[in-house]
Amino acid sequence: MSYTQKEYYEKLEIANYKSQKLYVINGDLVIAPIGYYICRKNTNISDGTINPDYEKMLVESHKRFLDRARKNRQFEYQTRCDYLTMRRLRKQAIGLWTERDEAEYKKAISSLSTSIGEKYPYLSFSDFKANR
Repeated sequence: MSYTQKEYYEKLEIANYKSQKLYVINGDLVIAPIGYYICRKNTNISDGTINPDYEKMLVESHKRFLDRARKNRQFEYQTRCDYLTMRRLRKQAIGLWTERDEAEYKKAISSLSTSIGEKYPYLSFSDFKANR
């Protein structure tokens, strides 16, 4: 072992901050993405063998992330925007919708759409590849 317990915990803190994993490879501390190296069962100790399924795992992780973001966006629109739209349709149907109501509606929907889009941006696989 070519590191102290203090060095281990300092590197571990860096790995956690980066949302990565601290591997022990031949006595050296290496920070790399989670799943990048094959480790002994239930440890972070590796002989340095790169996981051949890493790219596949990465794609699956990106798919889950994109799906979760899509579902979160959908939920936000349903809970925050659909209420306003239903109110608009109801008032239009009974002739109580005014031009002022329309202007306020457009402003509110625009603001909500911007806020939801910032919180849950529309991403694609190419966005993930650009950040690697």
